[in-house]
Amino acid sequence: MYSVFLAWLQDRDSTERAALKLYLSDKAPDLSAAFIHLEEMNQLGWHDHFEHLDDYGLIQFIDRDIHPVYLRLTEAVLLPFLRIAAHFSRKDRDKGTDGLDVWSVTQELKESPIEKATLSYRNTVRNGIAHGGITYLQQEIRYRDKKDNEEKITGSTMIRLVDDMFDVCHALTAAISVFILAGRPHGYNLPRQLLVDELKEETRTPWWKIVGCTPSEFSGLNQLIIYARPQTSGVCQDSCPVTFTMIYKLYSLARIS
Repeated sequence: MYSVFLAWLQDRDSTERAALKLYLSDKAPDLSAAFIHLEEMNQLGWHDHFEHLDDYGLIQFIDRDIHPVYLRLTEAVLLPFLRIAAHFSRKDRDKGTDGLDVWSVTQELKESPIEKATLSYRNTVRNGIAHGGITYLQQEIRYRDKKDNEEKITGSTMIRLVDDMFDVCHALTAAISVFILAGRPHGYNLPRQLLVDELKEETRTPWWKIVGCTPSEFSGLNQLIIYARPQTSGVCQDSCPVTFTMIYKLYSLARIS
């Protein structure tokens, strides 16, 4: 999926660079949030702990962990990335681009190369989780939406859907990261979280690490405050603050607009 989405971005850039730049700029907060959501879910630590659960433990695991993660991956990570392609697909067909929820996006991308990214999305399952239409049967889980549509799947299938969606979301994230980083000379701006991730890697030291950022203002201009956390005490107390101050000043000057 990585190569497919990257190829789509590159092709769209070659034909509609200005429109793609504008769209990604307008949607930068959503894309930045998608990076954060995926990073947070990567750190949950449950991925390999379900194999030895008994039946009741598996139900608890699915109800407590799997269902919320599936919903969050769908709405907060998968949707913002796939909406890019769906938006331009609508434009190509001279159709309106409003109302692109997750169902509309998956329908718009049918029979396109990017359709593969939608295969782990089950609309009835998503709606059943979102609206409380879940019933645990003897061997299966039944999901029911508000229109009484039903889908039954096993617990292992539900877990596999989440694993598959994780893989897709990582591929989409990698593709758009590579595309935007390569496109910076052409005026593409990094989403805030991607910029912070790059800064984390470029400034990695044994003594402290960058943990986050928050938007702020200075003299009426926009800036980004970078937060660092010490990883040791009593070592490098003089040089570490100086190093960070220099980096922060360069970074702040680059980001003031």
